[in-house]
Amino acid sequence: MPEQQNDGRAHRFIVTVEKEGKPTIKLGDENDENITDIVVHLDTIDNNIRDKSGAMLARIIVKGDIKDPTNKKLADVFDWAKDFTKAGGYRKVTIDIKEEGTRMRTYRFEDVFVRDYTESFAESGGKNIFTLEMTQKENTLAKAITTV
Repeated sequence: MPEQQNDGRAHRFIVTVEKEGKPTIKLGDENDENITDIVVHLDTIDNNIRDKSGAMLARIIVKGDIKDPTNKKLADVFDWAKDFTKAGGYRKVTIDIKEEGTRMRTYRFEDVFVRDYTESFAESGGKNIFTLEMTQKENTLAKAITTV
């Protein structure tokens, strides 16, 4: 998956995870710099294809720092990552990307689940970071929306 290249601009990321009957998880806000990277990747499932097909899905990676403002929210992400049920495992994810206060892009994905979730804690002076890797359920890519 491609890595994002940070060119020094003032990006702000807001990731909202929603499911009826479950707590809404909101990572980031207009002033929050805890989310450091977002990657949205539309992935062809079969790498040996010879023609355009519907065998694609969205893969999303969110990386950031574990600090006081996000720590409780990340506990909710941890609980979501453990949920393997259809009732709780699949959620709607909205990603807002802003640059210098102006919205660059908004993504909305239905039926997203946590593929991998990592929390890494460093010794004194190091950074505590998280990586949230999500995947949209197969055959639901048509529900993905992006706006500028």
